[in-house]
Parts: sequence; C-alpha cells; structure tokens
Amino acid sequence: MRPLLFLCLCYTTNGFAIDDLSLQFGTIDGEGWQIHGVAVHLQGLTGKKLAFSVHITTFKWTLLKKDLENLNFQCVDGQYTVAKIICPHATLHLDNQLLDEPEIKLSFTYDTMQQRIQLNVESFAFAGGYIAVQSKTVTKGWWIKCHIEQIDFEKISTILDTLIEVPKTFSFAGKVTLTAEMSGATTLERAKITGQLNELNFSNTQGTQAIEGLTGKITLNIQKNTTGLHGQTALTLTQGEIYSEPVYMDITSTQPVTVTIDSTWKTTGLYIHQFTYVHTGILDIKGFCHFTVDKSLTQFSLEQLTVQLAQSSVAEIYTHYIQSWISHKRLKQLNLQGLISARLEWDTDNHYFMVRLYEISLEDQEKSFGIARLSGTLQWHNHLKNLPTHLNWAGAYITSLKLGRSQLAINLNDDTIKLLIPFQQPILDGALCIDQFQLTHLGQDNMQFTFSGELTPISLTQLTTAFELPVLEGQIFGKIPLLRYENANLNMTDTLQFQLFGGNVRVTRLEVKDLFGTITTLLADIEVNKINLQTLTRVTGFGEIQGDLSGYIRDLQLVNGSAVSFDARFGTPPETTLPRKISQKAIDNLSSLNGGGAVNAVSRSFLRLFEHFSYQSLGWGCVLKEGVCEMRGVAPAAKGYYIIKGGGLPRINVIGYNQRVDWHVLVSRLKNIARAKEAVIE
Repeated sequence: MRPLLFLCLCYTTNGFAIDDLSLQFGTIDGEGWQIHGVAVHLQGLTGKKLAFSVHITTFKWTLLKKDLENLNFQCVDGQYTVAKIICPHATLHLDNQLLDEPEIKLSFTYDTMQQRIQLNVESFAFAGGYIAVQSKTVTKGWWIKCHIEQIDFEKISTILDTLIEVPKTFSFAGKVTLTAEMSGATTLERAKITGQLNELNFSNTQGTQAIEGLTGKITLNIQKNTTGLHGQTALTLTQGEIYSEPVYMDITSTQPVTVTIDSTWKTTGLYIHQFTYVHTGILDIKGFCHFTVDKSLTQFSLEQLTVQLAQSSVAEIYTHYIQSWISHKRLKQLNLQGLISARLEWDTDNHYFMVRLYEISLEDQEKSFGIARLSGTLQWHNHLKNLPTHLNWAGAYITSLKLGRSQLAINLNDDTIKLLIPFQQPILDGALCIDQFQLTHLGQDNMQFTFSGELTPISLTQLTTAFELPVLEGQIFGKIPLLRYENANLNMTDTLQFQLFGGNVRVTRLEVKDLFGTITTLLADIEVNKINLQTLTRVTGFGEIQGDLSGYIRDLQLVNGSAVSFDARFGTPPETTLPRKISQKAIDNLSSLNGGGAVNAVSRSFLRLFEHFSYQSLGWGCVLKEGVCEMRGVAPAAKGYYIIKGGGLPRINVIGYNQRVDWHVLVSRLKNIARAKEAVIE
C-alpha cells in the first residue's frame, strides 16, 4: 500500500496533476494478520502542495485479543517536488484506549533522489508518560532515537492485557525514563541507552521473587567494530529492596549497588572482558568470563570464568547477603568481625578456589560457641596437589569448654582432603591430637577416609565443671587407633583404649556398616576394667556404690541406634581391694531392673536402720536376643541369681527371679531410674 501511495505522489511530481484520488481496498491479509476497509484519499492543492489520508477500518492479528479499529492517518499540507515529498504536519488517530490521548502528531520527509526518509513523532501521551521518536533511513543505513518519559509499568500491563494474553504469574509497577539512540545498516552498528528507574516494584505469584521501591540509573553503549559488537553497561541502584528466595537485600542511598559489564558479542560467543559488582562499603567483586554459543543462538556454554572478591567485611556480607536465608536460630544471630577475600578460576579443564581470612572472630548471640582471630588461606584445585590450606586461630569455645590456640594444615584437591602435619587442638589442660586423616572421593558412593589420633589427659574436674555436671575427679585420655572407612563401612584396625572414672575401657572391635545410609548397623566388643563405682554413681544419680566394676559387652549390634543383640556382664572384680558398700537407693534401683528383687529376711530387718550396707560382690548381666534379655547375676541362687551378695556387717543380699525380661521394658526401667530424684524402699 505504501509503494502505491508513493507512486501516486511521484506521478504528481512528473506532470500528472491529480485533483482528487480515492482508492479503496476490501481486505488485505497475510500470515496471521488481516486489514479490512482500507481507504486512501489523495487531494491536490495549489502549487506543489497536496493532502492525503489513509483510513483502516479494522486490523486483525492472531496474537491480539481484540481488533484495532478506526486507524486514521492524515497529512493536511504536504509538499512535493521531483526531489522530495514533505509532510510537516501529520496526525495518526487511534480510536481505542491504547493511548492516553488518541492522537499522535508527526512529520516526515521523503527524499526521492537520495532514497532518504526522515520521521519525527512528537511527544504523545502513553501509560501515564510520554514518548517521542525521531528516525532517518537511507539506502545504506538507518538511525532512530526514542525518548520515553515516566512511563508507568502498571499501566503498560493494563494496556497489554486488553490486547494480548499476559501471563498472570507476576506483577509489575513503577516508572521508567529512557532515551535510546540506535543506528546501523543491515544490522545494528551503534546504540546508546540511558535511563532512570523510579520506584520499580515486581513480584511473582509464588512470592519467591520480589522487588520493591527499586530506584536507579542505567547506561548502555554498543559499538560495532572489526571483532564484533562491543558493549559497555552500567547500572547503579540507589534505593530499594530485592528478594530472591532465600536471599534478601536492602539498598540505600548511602550504600548503593553498581554493576558494570564490558563485553564483546561475536558469532562464536560472548566475551565479557570485565564485570564488576560493587555494594558500597559491603562487597566488591570483579571478574571476566567467556561463553560459546551454537548457531541457533539458543545454547550457551560457559568456557571460562574468573571472579575475585576484594577484601571485605565478613560482618557486612553476613548481614546483607547471608543472614536472611539462614533458618537455624543460633546461626541467624552471629556477631562477626574480620575481613575476607576470595578468588575463583574456572575453565573446562581446571577449577581453582581460594579464600583468605583476616582476623575473623565469630560467636553466636547466646555465646554458646565462638572462635577468635581465625586467619589463613584456604585453597582447592581439581588437579594441582601442591596448594596447601593453612588456618590458625587464637582460641575457641563450645558452651563453657575452652579450646586453645591451634593451627591446621591440609590439602584440598579435587575430591580429596589430606592432613599435611599432625593437628593438635588444646582442650582445657589436655588436647585432641590427630596424627593422620585422609578423605578421598568426597561426595561419591565410593568415599573413603582414614583417621587416627590421641586424646591427651584432660581433667575430669575441669571438663565436668565446663559442662555444669557433677564434679568428677581424675582424667580422661586414650589412644585413637586407625579408623578406616570404605565401601560405606567404618572399621577400626586396632584397639581403642581410654581411661574413664578411674578405670580402663577397651574397644577391641568396632565396625559400622552403611555409615551414611538409611539403615546403619554398629558392631562392637567392649571391655571395662576396674571403673570406680563411687565416681560413676555420683554422676549418674543411681545411688552411691563403693568399689570397682569390671565387665564386657560382646557381639553388640545396634541398628539405627537401637540395640538388637549383645552379651553383657558387669560385676565386682575378684582382685579388688577397695571398700565395698552400697546405699539403699542403689539397692532399690538394682533390684528394680529385674522387676523387683528379693531381700532376705535377715537383711531386710536391717534395711531401714542403715544408709549403707557392705557387700562381697555384685553383678548383673544380660544376653539380648530377639527383643528379650536373658538375665543373670553375680552367682546362682535358689530359683534365681544373686544381684548383690552380702559380706561383712551390715550385710544384705538381693536376689533376682526374673530370668527373661522384655528389652523395651528394661530400657524403660533404666529411664525411670535416671529420672527419679529419690528412691523409696518399703
């Protein structure tokens, strides 16, 4: 249609005078669109002037929910010569609710000799703001400039919703002012965009993404050169809130966010020579990357990435970027000091990550744990094995347990963690020493690790005081043999020994099957030699017993922490030299384990007269199988077994008669004893 109009105009410039010409077309259509009721009217005026108009009754498009009706274009004082056609005053009338005002004023010039068209669209009202457009086209190129002033996104959404099906998965609001200037030939060669965002709001229906009150400026410059399209982008945000589940960020004018990108687009991919992300006073990140792209321009692949975090405050990073998505109560309220820097290098073959820590101190608000002046360098590489990680700290604590100054040297390589030098962590007056640790295939089904170490003597007095437990005397220490984990099973290669309650404990066998699985089975054999009962019972509240205790637990099997089977026996060692006395409370608790023991008549007569009784030996045993405990004591008795066999004065005997006890009932009795404040003997 436009060529026909220009043909008519050209005829008038070549001597064919047209006083009045009207053309009407019923329907013009194409794939997916249709124009109906087209009328073109051309009227010659005096001199080289003319007037013309174009009317379209209906415009249909498959993407539109409703038709556009009564579109009118009119030029009332056009000028024409052989060289030019000029319309200094034209109007475009849209008889619908797309525009705030239905009429657009414009002008154009068509240079027939140079094949150049100039178009100027005056500022018109749209979506609460204004739009103005200027453009030029020549045979070898084009240029366009568009200025948008305070366009309202919410009104745009409303307008679009009347025309097309707009997804209801999100909502948009806010205003934008934008100036865009672009030029090119067959493709874009140059572009410059500057804009201002005002109070931008966005949210999706799921509530997982949201923007509120976002204000800022954006600039974009694109220049075509011999290598491709070179672009420079800068975005500065001075106000607003951003939420992308689970991260929340608050931007203020005193701590604005600035993002810059310097890139080149080539046929082979996108090269970002430098990008920066600066959150003033909080975060300073820069880097570069390279993406390749397929011929369809739909599949991108990251080939190279380098990111560097400049020295930044861990407290500021935690407050502005981490704290919002932490759900754990104690981790959500941390007091932090110190600095951190980091670097990431990634390509298709090599991956490297490094973090430097500078005098970092951390503790939770309730002061249940903390670490002081943590410093060092943490490094990881997927191939290189000569990049050690060194960390050191001035001290730490867990509740009231004080941990001293220490340092750690490990190697992090691909899926392997290896201790480079023995590690020693002071704990009160002792230490945990790790001689060997190596983990391989981290995160895989075939993960393996080995571990060995030692616990040097720690005062039980200090340890129990630190955890606010009844004060104990003595020390706890022991050798930790080599532990090996492979094929989902943990095995101990030697005997684990440690001292506890004045005696020795030996774990001669330890095996854990499917350690990190859904059904974990523990198998063990344990020996106990001369534990001081007075020290033990003082802690447990079982009731005071004086003397020694030795025994064993053989063929122990636990499934997901619950006992399935074992053979256990504990009793007075024959060679003991310690005084042997037992309190009324302990007698009652021991007898109750069997569902009630019998105290002989002679002994019973003294039961209410004395607080403590002498005994020759005591003992208790259980063979657990299929949920039932086969009970036994220190020696056989008529129709039962001795739990306590008296000796000296005042003496007492306690006999158990229940040979078989349900395991769950027995566990319940033990729990009741642990909860009881006082034992009552009737």
